[in-house]
Amino acid sequence: MGNLTSSSGPRIPNYKPGKVYLFTFPSVRCCPTISPFALKVESWLRLNGIEYEAIRSYSHWSKKGQVPFVEVDGREINESSFIIKELAAKFNKLDDLTAEQQAVSSMVEAMVDNHLVWSYSHYRMLGPEAPVFFEMWEGMGAVKRAIASRTIPRNYRSRLEGHGIGRNTVEEIHAMGCDDIRALSGLLGDKQFLMGGEAPTVVDCAVFSHLAQIWYSPLKPPHKAVMETEAKNLGPYLDRLKRIIWPDWDEFCVANVQPNEKLLRTDGCYRSCRP
Repeated sequence: MGNLTSSSGPRIPNYKPGKVYLFTFPSVRCCPTISPFALKVESWLRLNGIEYEAIRSYSHWSKKGQVPFVEVDGREINESSFIIKELAAKFNKLDDLTAEQQAVSSMVEAMVDNHLVWSYSHYRMLGPEAPVFFEMWEGMGAVKRAIASRTIPRNYRSRLEGHGIGRNTVEEIHAMGCDDIRALSGLLGDKQFLMGGEAPTVVDCAVFSHLAQIWYSPLKPPHKAVMETEAKNLGPYLDRLKRIIWPDWDEFCVANVQPNEKLLRTDGCYRSCRP
């Protein structure tokens, strides 16, 4: 997909001290971003009332070659879990959980971030509706979108093989993710939120960010069928979180389809070769 350009100094040169600058993708019309990890971070920032500004771009990547990442006080923090952990400590927004709850929270977050995501992403990148998925990327422009629709699936197939999950059959890959969804439904039960409290926690943001990619998308992967027929408590759970964190969801998705890079330095040293 290309090489990252080198950089020196912050991408936001005239930053406001203490303000979070989130680098994420533009929205699609059904979701604030196609990246569940970026959605997790932005949902957590919103939930906790932390001041932030988002730079929505298909051209800017962290030093690790990832999206999302943030800059705070001129310093980059990358990897969604590290971002939330560090910002929670900085802004005193740590969840009030018992040791057992924290253990369960960490395990569930690891499951959706490192297992479920591969399963449903296989469908949307390589499945029969992959062309529909790439057409959703309006803000990329037709030419870049056409290139992306050819190069990204090829790269993603290699990543699936490297991970190991890609060595299974298509049916097995999807079945693994469907089992994760059943497990989430069982854990939630009749609770409002996963940890049983009166308010969402980090793990709710993580689970929401992944299931929203399935539930609110026009695509029809087998994962959605499980949510509709077996894990019926998850749809209302997602709607509940959306009302709390994203009351402006529909308007936001339409308004942020195009990239927003006005805050960035204009000398080009942060431009990436990635499509």
